[in-house]
Amino acid sequence: EIVGFRQKLKAIDCLGRMISDFGLNVGFVAGKLKKYNLKKITSIPTVLTNKTAKKNYPGNTKIVLGNPINSLIWLLNEIRKNNMILSFDFWVTTGSSTPIIPIKKGDLFSGSVKGLGSVSLKIS
Repeated sequence: EIVGFRQKLKAIDCLGRMISDFGLNVGFVAGKLKKYNLKKITSIPTVLTNKTAKKNYPGNTKIVLGNPINSLIWLLNEIRKNNMILSFDFWVTTGSSTPIIPIKKGDLFSGSVKGLGSVSLKIS
């Protein structure tokens, strides 16, 4: 998930701003679909690495409402409660388990969630 805009608001005054965590996503890196045991993602170490700057940004899945699935369930309940409909190809990001960090052209990143997978990308 690449956040392309950061709001400078001091308070949350509507649901949309709370969901977006004061950010606007401008890109995603998606891999092949896999099946996971959802009970096993409650507390998993994660790391985002800026290989260009040689900096690691550790995290954990538990910082996303205790479990990223809790975030998704909350959102789905709100959608149902408000009689909203999502299209089949709608993407949901459940929240970041690592800090949001600045990026720049040429940066090379890798990210991993222990036992679930990893990803690498170069910002162009």
